Amino acid sequence: MNRAVTMALLVAVACSEETEPEAPYPATVLVSPETLELAKLGEELRLTAIVKDQNGNAMDTVRVQWSSEDAAVASVNPTGLVSAQGSGETRILAAVGDISGAAAITVSLVQRDALMKLFESLNGDGWNRKRNWGTETALGEWAGVTTDEDGNVVGLSLARNNLSGEIPAEIGLLKHLVGFDLAFNEDVAGTIPPEVGELENLTALLLHHNALTGGIPREILQLSRLDTLDLHHNQLSGPLPEWLGDLPAVGYLSLWGNDFTGSLPASLGDLESLEDLYVNTLELSGPLPRSLMNLYLNSFFWYWTDLCSPPDDEFQAWLESIRYHEGGSVCDQ
Repeated sequence: MNRAVTMALLVAVACSEETEPEAPYPATVLVSPETLELAKLGEELRLTAIVKDQNGNAMDTVRVQWSSEDAAVASVNPTGLVSAQGSGETRILAAVGDISGAAAITVSLVQRDALMKLFESLNGDGWNRKRNWGTETALGEWAGVTTDEDGNVVGLSLARNNLSGEIPAEIGLLKHLVGFDLAFNEDVAGTIPPEVGELENLTALLLHHNALTGGIPREILQLSRLDTLDLHHNQLSGPLPEWLGDLPAVGYLSLWGNDFTGSLPASLGDLESLEDLYVNTLELSGPLPRSLMNLYLNSFFWYWTDLCSPPDDEFQAWLESIRYHEGGSVCDQ
């Protein structure tokens, strides 16, 4: 056998001994996004999964199996659509055989949880109207709850509903709240939580005919849109704060039937939007501040107090110009 033939045979044998290329197989599963936050019951967001082989190449035709480690927090369908089911944390897994990737899911149902804290703190089991409270139905279907088109809580109307207990600090978590009405429940006690001042969209705060104590929290100054502040017929006490005159939008202020003492703050004359003022039956004394003449009041009641009105014709004419007015005596000359 000549040399050329021998070399050809050797090359052929060497080639036949080379191993066949390894078939691609799933080596990693990447889930995107890696973290996900949901803020409303039933809110849905989609995850995607990319499967790569041992060489880092995408395997587009390989299907993954989706699952949730805690479906009570978040569920997932076969296409990776995640749905919020309850507050908490869990992981959503995308698996191909023994290989899997995961996304960390946080469900923070802030508004729902705040409502349930209110329900617990104010003896919700004893309410007259509590339809759907604590269920998985949309918040707007809970008795007394109004939501906007995005599902945010904008109204709480729980008047005359047999509430008892204290308003929890969590009320401040309802950032979209416009109207808050707990009137005529008689046994709503404790102080007005300062967290009420975090309700930046609030226009009406109705807490009258309850058993609230303490003073008016200064944090209410943060409510730049507050039009109606009705606190009458409680057990609130202390002097009326001078800063009441710094509430820019208040048009209706009712404080009667409490235990407030001292004088009527002159700063009330700075409430350019004020139309209705009720400070009757309070332990207030001294002359009505002349600054009140800055106001164009529709109603002003200050009877059954020790307040008196300045005797000059200008002030008396201003009092007479008020459509609905009932007060006390004229100050001595």
